[in-house]
Amino acid sequence: MSSIHRGDVVLVGFENAQEKTTIRRPAVVISVDIIKNEVAILPVSMPKNGPDEVEGKGLRVLAQSPEGRLAGLRKDATIDCSFLARIPSSLIVSRIGHFDENIMQKLDKLCR
Repeated sequence: MSSIHRGDVVLVGFENAQEKTTIRRPAVVISVDIIKNEVAILPVSMPKNGPDEVEGKGLRVLAQSPEGRLAGLRKDATIDCSFLARIPSSLIVSRIGHFDENIMQKLDKLCR
């Protein structure tokens, strides 16, 4: 997928070998390495309850907030700073939204 940028909220396709299906999970793009064709991502989970910050390693975003609507969230979500992953950009299925620089700066501080 082309034109992926920092702050994009994407769906990442992971193969489930046992069920022989592809599972799509949301994630936020932290950085893009165009030379290696990789992206660094943080997973976006949809827990039922939770505070704004999850044990100092996550950021809660409400789906109905301006940030949540721009990100394309259908449910309240938590961005998990404890699991930074580097994946091939070919695993990105689609872009569903974007977080503004305000959210990205909060993530930068939480994920140190």
